[in-house]
Amino acid sequence: MSTKLLKATEAKIIKNLMELGLPATEAKIYLALAYLGSASAGELEKRTGIQRPHAYKALNKLEKRGLIEREISTPTIYRAEFPEKTLATLIAQKKVEIIKLERNLQLLLRQIKLHRKSSQILRLKDNEYRFIIITGLSNIIGKLKEA
Repeated sequence: MSTKLLKATEAKIIKNLMELGLPATEAKIYLALAYLGSASAGELEKRTGIQRPHAYKALNKLEKRGLIEREISTPTIYRAEFPEKTLATLIAQKKVEIIKLERNLQLLLRQIKLHRKSSQILRLKDNEYRFIIITGLSNIIGKLKEA
């Protein structure tokens, strides 16, 4: 595979990892680990160009997410979990986020419905109407003009 094609493939994979919720730095570090199998922070810095302090932050976050594991050694060695497990973990985390968003949406919709001011006659079905009290002369005139 040519270097240009490899870079384009890596960029696409990083983009996909970001869509699954990883920040760019974490996505680059994870991909490098997935390619290398295992590496130290220094090796990752050389491979990705990400400065070591930033690499350590990303490694810690990836470890907390359960996407990599750390070997206690000198230097510390990091290993990427199997991609199948990693992707399943990221998708599961996204599903949890979606469930939270759906709950928040339902709550928001209920709150809006409770506070919504109906100030017009609503046509329900064919010739069915609901009558609503309209207060204020300007509102009444406005509704008459709309009718």
